[in-house]
Amino acid sequence: MHSLNAALIVGAPRAGTRPGVAALHNSAYLVTDAGLAAVYDKRKLLPFVERLPLRPQDGPYLPGAEPTVFVVAGVRLGALICYEAIYPTLARELVQVGAQVLVNISNDSWFEAGAGPQQHYGIARFRAVENHVSLVRVTNSGISGAIDPAGRDIAELPPRVARAQSLTIPVATGGSFYSRHGDVFALGCILASVVALAHSRLRQLPQ
Repeated sequence: MHSLNAALIVGAPRAGTRPGVAALHNSAYLVTDAGLAAVYDKRKLLPFVERLPLRPQDGPYLPGAEPTVFVVAGVRLGALICYEAIYPTLARELVQVGAQVLVNISNDSWFEAGAGPQQHYGIARFRAVENHVSLVRVTNSGISGAIDPAGRDIAELPPRVARAQSLTIPVATGGSFYSRHGDVFALGCILASVVALAHSRLRQLPQ
């Protein structure tokens, strides 16, 4: 058998451990020519589908515990499963533990009607810009594509069309100010606004 020396990132459930109750993880698998190399379990579960609000012990899925980095040909990849791409903190944590490229695999068949696929793709773009890393997004029916660290499209494939495309993407290192410091800048802006508002109010008081 001829080996292509290639790697695949695929999504599938896997059995979880919960005493007395059947449970699953929603997982991403790194498969190489040598077999299964690593597994990442989704950390943010979809409300009412993967978890029940206020009753997490009764949901069908278990959340993953930590960010996981896949290593392929020396490049460190951070996986985000489906709507995890809307959470800046999850992407930032992956970059903090060494991810140089973000990979978002998603089941967008939930959004067959309306602007959901475009919104999901647009939101994922922010994760690339915030962390100054490339992001590759692969969906079953939504918008698949790749985005560079500046938020520019490397490729964007049409929704609901089965297609494969070979791409070369930039591999960034070091992340960004946001990757290293989180929401410090945003919190500083809020604090400055509060101080400015308080100062304005005090100036309006009778002397």
